[in-house]
Amino acid sequence: MSQCTSNLWSAALHADDLARRDTWLHRLDPRTHVTITVAYLLAVLSLPLHDLSRLILLAAYPIWTALAGGVPFAYLARRVAIAAPWIVLVAVSWIWLDRRPLVPGHPWPTAGCLAAASLLARLALTVAAASLLLALTGLSGLTSGLLGMRVPPLCVAQLWILHRYALVLSDEAARLLRARALRSAGRRLTWRQAGTLLGQLCVRAFDRAERVHRAMEMRGFDGHSLRAFEICTRRLRATDLAYASAMILWILWARFGDGAAGLGRRLMQLAP
Repeated sequence: MSQCTSNLWSAALHADDLARRDTWLHRLDPRTHVTITVAYLLAVLSLPLHDLSRLILLAAYPIWTALAGGVPFAYLARRVAIAAPWIVLVAVSWIWLDRRPLVPGHPWPTAGCLAAASLLARLALTVAAASLLLALTGLSGLTSGLLGMRVPPLCVAQLWILHRYALVLSDEAARLLRARALRSAGRRLTWRQAGTLLGQLCVRAFDRAERVHRAMEMRGFDGHSLRAFEICTRRLRATDLAYASAMILWILWARFGDGAAGLGRRLMQLAP
């Protein structure tokens, strides 16, 4: 748990540092990245469960974006690792639920193995795409882009508060674990102690969130006003439109076109 909280903090801080870089991708309008990311997430999530070939082709987008934007792959791997435990159990269960053989006469691999691989691939691709969006725009750029796209301010405020309060929760968890480590003399954490710590964490995080909320209200924040956010109102440049159009066309081709299956057939034809 201590490692998880430290990963949350380091990932959040690293995302802010990455958003300050000066690459041609960082100079694009935040609305461009938001549009491309939404189209990419819809393409990945709308694929059939056992369609793994198109997922392999769609994996080119986060790889290309990370290389062009100077985003380290280790940063993406940490973000995926934070979200992995929630999906791994679901993916593993598919192996036992669907035992139909993929190849007649061979009990292994099964359709459940393909479904599990597909779920894990979707996890990695969606988390990587969302992490790249945050690394290229930053939280302030993301909120300004969303407001510039006429997203309701209440939704933008909820996203901003969710991001901030997640850091508050991880900070309180790190403090509790540090205090216990200093007083436990190396003894292992029992289930009863873990339950007590979890209750204390909820109470302390709630109290701190209340203090933060009161401080925000004293500074004029009401959840609906746009004074706390910068709105992206400048016109999209030709570079933004060209890049967004090219990426969306590629995503549509990878989702609905011949894709990886056609590429595989061509490679098989070239093979001796």
